[in-house]
Amino acid sequence: MKNNEIMISVKFESDDFSDELSFLVIKDITLKALIEAIYYGLKKAKGYEKHFNLVDEYLKTRKELQVLYNSKGDFNVIDFTEGVDGTKIFNKKLDELGFVTSSCILFTTDTKVVPSPLFDKNERSYILKSGNSLEYNISTRRLNVIEPSVIEIIPPGEMPKKDKSSFMDIIIPTLLSTGGMLMARYLIILFAPRAASMGNTMLLLSAAMGVVALVTSTYNFMKQRNNYKRMLRFGR
Repeated sequence: MKNNEIMISVKFESDDFSDELSFLVIKDITLKALIEAIYYGLKKAKGYEKHFNLVDEYLKTRKELQVLYNSKGDFNVIDFTEGVDGTKIFNKKLDELGFVTSSCILFTTDTKVVPSPLFDKNERSYILKSGNSLEYNISTRRLNVIEPSVIEIIPPGEMPKKDKSSFMDIIIPTLLSTGGMLMARYLIILFAPRAASMGNTMLLLSAAMGVVALVTSTYNFMKQRNNYKRMLRFGR
């Protein structure tokens, strides 16, 4: 639903049936255009004969249009013969007449009119400033509520900082340390042939230690990154 559109319902009530339809309309069309759209739309649509007959009879015998819910309770009953600011009321735009999303037009055979506002005319807010006028920007001030106690607004916490180290910062030191150990073992084997068998074992052990260090460092890196993402979502 776009900014210039509202969802209006039309309720049909008679002795033999009851139904409700919803229409997505542009809020700055006139009341006359809306009624004509409903009237001719029902007339052309198949399966809505009862709806059309009810609307046709209603418009022929009534001069008021009942709107069950609208903004601030204004124009609950719209009299087609009246005017507003020098303009016939049926030539006024829907938003000027208080139509909002959830407004409901009632076509009924009942002659009793019972207005029902969607919003209360009296504002009920305890967020007031010194002049008892409403103040909606409460992000920079202290709030006084019914009790005399003061509510302090807690400032937002700092956003989590991302670790600047990269995965290569883990790989390179591990490779250097492992390579240094392997080189040292190789030199020992090269210059001390008697220690060849023992040296081969040490080479394997050095390589295994390097793999273990690499796996451990990788796990710690992934864990820190996941913690950062989780703290970032929480901070938002």
